[in-house]
Amino acid sequence: MNSFKLFILLIGFVFTQESAREISLGGSMVTLSRGISSIGVNPANLAFSKSTFNLINFNTSIYNNLFSIQVYNNINGTDLENPNSLLTKTELIEIIDGDSFDLSHNFNLYIPGINFSNSSYAITTKLNQIIAFKAGNGLLKTLFFGNEWETEVPISLEIQSHTIVEYGYSSSYNIEGFALGYTLKYLQGVNLLNLYTTEDSEPLYTDSNGIDVGLIFAREIYPGGSGFGVDIGFLTKQPINGYSIGLSVTNLFGYINWDKKNLNYTLFGRNIADNMNLNTYQTEFIGFRINNLNATDLMSDAEEFADSVVSDTSFIDSNDYLVKRTDYPSVLRFGLSKIILDNLNLAYESRTRLQSLGSSKANWIHSLGLEVIRWKLFPIRFGVSSGDKLNHKFSFGGGIHLNPFELDLGISWIGSRKLYTANGFELGFTLTFIY
Repeated sequence: MNSFKLFILLIGFVFTQESAREISLGGSMVTLSRGISSIGVNPANLAFSKSTFNLINFNTSIYNNLFSIQVYNNINGTDLENPNSLLTKTELIEIIDGDSFDLSHNFNLYIPGINFSNSSYAITTKLNQIIAFKAGNGLLKTLFFGNEWETEVPISLEIQSHTIVEYGYSSSYNIEGFALGYTLKYLQGVNLLNLYTTEDSEPLYTDSNGIDVGLIFAREIYPGGSGFGVDIGFLTKQPINGYSIGLSVTNLFGYINWDKKNLNYTLFGRNIADNMNLNTYQTEFIGFRINNLNATDLMSDAEEFADSVVSDTSFIDSNDYLVKRTDYPSVLRFGLSKIILDNLNLAYESRTRLQSLGSSKANWIHSLGLEVIRWKLFPIRFGVSSGDKLNHKFSFGGGIHLNPFELDLGISWIGSRKLYTANGFELGFTLTFIY
């Protein structure tokens, strides 16, 4: 098993937003973003921006592929064993359609006080954290239905977390009707944690002799890493037939090397690992095996099970990783927008990863955003996006713009355009000072 499978898929599938305005417009910002909010979207937009200073800018999202308000209401106080119930155990498991149960949380924070821009350049510092949990279908079936008789049931579990700080320098150039821009990023890996069952684990098996299972969990801790990435962008200044056109590629050539030759490990990681006695930059295998465990063993007066029944198979891989490299997937964005009667901004955008990750293809995400700017002090926004389920969203939000401050809020629900059947939500809050 690739220990970074879930980590890569998450940052490849979930297109995190850079501002509350972007959330409320469904992500359609490759032409509309301005000031500090254009970084991470399209740095060319700086050329047509006022000077901005970011006071607060954060967004967070949570998603799962099983529970929604509708599912919760159907199982609340329900007898799942009753075939006449609104939802039975079998129907609950069928919701994930044979896949694993997935739960993920993402958090982005632009560090207050050190993010600013003008029409020529910008300095940004952003903290990004992803936590993901993945439980195999076999584990769920065992929890709901118990051990299947004389059937091999694979047990799999993955927990992964990463925290990265992006330091960016951006610049833009206004060239007779269009603009070009770029961002150079230093990616500081704060930590990366992987806990997962390995392919050497043995499935759960129950027969007349008892219960057999052998689980081996691999744990990897990386308290430091470093890497680089580049964003490039293009934007037309003068509308073409009334439309502005934008194109960008973010995280081009992006990567992170998780090793001991980086600033975070030197300043913090080494001391934390030593004080907590952690095995870092190597794989620690935590394993146990159950062999023919039966009722007689459970009813025994012995304080511990015999080694022949329950045995510890833990060990540590002594081969240190010199460098563990993870990609920072590149995202291609293309979009156009139009101002209608000076009252509405209508924007369309398509985006996709540039890499196909294993069997996972680079799917396209399409979004449409509408911004009502008739009342300049109180913009109102709506957005929809389509694609894979993680990026199937309905969004809305608004703002209070009292010069020189702009306060914006964006909300979207994920997995469905109906709140009742959505599997997650995204929330963003931005406060910007215009100078």
